[in-house]
Amino acid sequence: MLRQRRRRDALVRGEYRRVAPSHNHEVNALGQAVSALASQLERKLAQLTHQATHDPLSRLPNRKLFLQCLDEALVQGDGTGVAVLFLDLDNFKLINDSYGHPVGDRVLRHLADLIQRHSRKANVVVRYGGDEFCIIVPEGDLDTARGVAERVLTEIRNSPFGDEAHSVPPQSLTVSAGVTSYRPEEDNAFSFFKRADENLLTAKRSGKDRVVAE
Repeated sequence: MLRQRRRRDALVRGEYRRVAPSHNHEVNALGQAVSALASQLERKLAQLTHQATHDPLSRLPNRKLFLQCLDEALVQGDGTGVAVLFLDLDNFKLINDSYGHPVGDRVLRHLADLIQRHSRKANVVVRYGGDEFCIIVPEGDLDTARGVAERVLTEIRNSPFGDEAHSVPPQSLTVSAGVTSYRPEEDNAFSFFKRADENLLTAKRSGKDRVVAE
């Protein structure tokens, strides 16, 4: 009886040795397929997340991501040392009316590149909507943010947009800016945001191509 059991066990072990390599190959192939599928899903999720939080025209973060970044900056810094800039392209309707919306789109991409190029890497540059852009300065007071705005406005004045391929002569561009810094003793996110927007309106009404900061 014991001899028969040993013989059966030996046969079983032998059979296992004969099928195991094939079985292992199938398991490895399945593991590789699962890993490849997981990588594809991860890339797709990252792509969808990027599409949901970035503007396709300017490739900048959009309004949704702006609000998230603003909340994070206020929480992380306890509201201190955070400033925000609202920028609005002057007379954009005239460009659209004169040359059409495709040219207007290229002007906005040109503007987005200029703003991003001349803002510090630590700052968050956003296309808020239409011809409005925002910059979050997470570690800066009012004077620092005013300096950022003045530098951006100067670069835009010095960088006209032209499109010879579409018969568009160089167009002088100017931007108005509203700037403010967070006041922990009196502000919440809404009042902070609203004051920057009101400063932008003041800049527009007082002649455009200027910075209003308070």
